[in-house]
Amino acid sequence: MIINNPIFKALLQSCIMLGCASSLLYWQLHGSKNIAPAPSTPQTAVPTALKQKLDQLHQRFHFISLRTEMIAHQQLRLTLTSTTDEDIYPFIETLPESVPERLIIKTLHLKRIGDVTPEILSQITAGQLPELVQATLEIIWLSDLGEQDG
Repeated sequence: MIINNPIFKALLQSCIMLGCASSLLYWQLHGSKNIAPAPSTPQTAVPTALKQKLDQLHQRFHFISLRTEMIAHQQLRLTLTSTTDEDIYPFIETLPESVPERLIIKTLHLKRIGDVTPEILSQITAGQLPELVQATLEIIWLSDLGEQDG
């Protein structure tokens, strides 16, 4: 069960202080049901300074697909997709140190977007990385830099 995952436990402890623990626990209790927030139209472009830091982090986790969008002033949505949730946890764990003292994880939603089938197993055996898990993080970015180039 995911709750025994040490990265999940550390993330849960961090999120308790930031108020997103209820989202994590909701996901744990309701499994792979689609609990992602309703999509919204991006308000502005992601500020260049933040985009560069996220791109640098993404290069370290090249096996994860990353989509970034601004959803409101200083609020950002990251959508991560990968083969397993164990690929996503290290990215989330590294996120605060990549953009130090500037991010607050507001919500985190995880869901399964694909099933393991014989075709998927063939893709994995062939070295492909099918997208089976999706994480959606809503983040508040606390920086005046966003005012300069957003």
